[in-house]
Amino acid sequence: HEKWLLHTWSLSAEWQFYIIYPIALVIFRKLLSLENLKRIIILGIGLGFVFSVVATIKWPDAAYFLLPTRAWEMMMGGAAFLYPWRLSGKGKKLTETVGFALIIISYVYVSSNVPWPGYFALLPVLGAYLIIVSNRQESFLTNNVFFQLIGKWSYSIYLWHWPVVVAGYYFEFGNWWLIGIPLSLFLGGVSYILIESIRFNKHSEWFSIVKVAPLHMMIFTCLLSVSIYRFDGIKNRVSPDLIEMFSLAVESPYRHKCHVDNYQPPEKSCEYFSKNVKWAVFGDSHTVEIAYALAEKLKEEGVGVKHFSFSGCRPSYGFKEEYSKCSRWYNESIDYIVNRNDIEYVVFNHRYSAAFLGDHAAQYPLVGSPASDTPELLESIDRTIRTFAEVKNKVYVFYPIPEIRKSITSLLSNAWRTGSQYESIGGSTRSFYEERNRIIINFFKGNNYPENVVFIEPVKHFCDDKVCFASLNGKPLYFDDDHPSVTGARLLVDSVFEN
Repeated sequence: HEKWLLHTWSLSAEWQFYIIYPIALVIFRKLLSLENLKRIIILGIGLGFVFSVVATIKWPDAAYFLLPTRAWEMMMGGAAFLYPWRLSGKGKKLTETVGFALIIISYVYVSSNVPWPGYFALLPVLGAYLIIVSNRQESFLTNNVFFQLIGKWSYSIYLWHWPVVVAGYYFEFGNWWLIGIPLSLFLGGVSYILIESIRFNKHSEWFSIVKVAPLHMMIFTCLLSVSIYRFDGIKNRVSPDLIEMFSLAVESPYRHKCHVDNYQPPEKSCEYFSKNVKWAVFGDSHTVEIAYALAEKLKEEGVGVKHFSFSGCRPSYGFKEEYSKCSRWYNESIDYIVNRNDIEYVVFNHRYSAAFLGDHAAQYPLVGSPASDTPELLESIDRTIRTFAEVKNKVYVFYPIPEIRKSITSLLSNAWRTGSQYESIGGSTRSFYEERNRIIINFFKGNNYPENVVFIEPVKHFCDDKVCFASLNGKPLYFDDDHPSVTGARLLVDSVFEN
């Protein structure tokens, strides 16, 4: 919600498709008959869907953003053209109704907890396909002035809608959707009329390309972008002390090297600063900065830290590989730590609330609804803690780290823009933290763990009775909206040594 042009990734996937697909069709048409080419396209759609489902499980980020897992969705339009349906009036109406129903169902049931695209993408894609093949020219739903205009302006509306969303989020407008939706439609219509409808002059000579207006716009945009990147923004527009705070809101310098999002054998996990490894830090991405801050502290004593973290990993100990994308890594890493006799201390941490309730940013101040497998997740957490406690001197378990309503950079920028103080900024309410994490807090408090299990409460450093802070005493505690910065992690690690 802070990246103004985040939505342009899908345009790049579409452009790749519309460049590659026609070339592939021309080549195959020269080698195959029309009927065989049509069969190849249907086969490609089927294989593309299967690959998308598998890739969503194994490589979720790549599956979401890249063309190979998205091409089958666009190829479905070709299938509708190549194999038109011949339906009666009632058949057309029924087919269209089922198509709309599938799209509505996907809107209702698809959430941030559903892996995407995956098999669920079949619902809206098949729904759109059925609406197309129903070919109801007299349909009230599709053949009316309003929807016809939305269809005509859809490309421009898409270009405008996300910057409008980000503007509402950035300036913290209440109920922004009431204004944002009609504003997106209006701006899309204006862009269609003033930009999309332009018919540029044709030029027959290469030299006349210098007269093409879009080329001038492209050159200006490129030069401006390169300048901003080269000089790291326009720093003199903000105060030096704000720039200093931004410089402290950083992640671990080893995050990209040592934090994984695909399976990696546990023995390849990073070791920090000494071969004399006595500590292990284990969990999801919220352990990364804690591992680094802990290693910094232990470096003076010549003691090393072994770092185990997997991005977006749900607690999966004791469950089969298909339970989550990190199950294999999770189980093998725990067994590895258990069997390393030189590792005497373990630090365990997760973003429990995301596993139970999904991401917080889009629904704050609401907390979300528990996932159906919440009991299994709690069982895994309990089993992990007790397994470590049986063989290690001490196990340090973190209570949830507070999540803040917006990223630290956005909160700092808003405070500076409105003339507010930004040395200590409230990130979320204490009541939100307690309600959002009620499941895991009650679980920890309701269980009796061995004496060598020590619980660390981040709220003692990050919150007072009413507010959980994003920055405190001139120090940013986060580098985004939920991960502690290195500065924040150092405060948390101090709690480990106090216990």
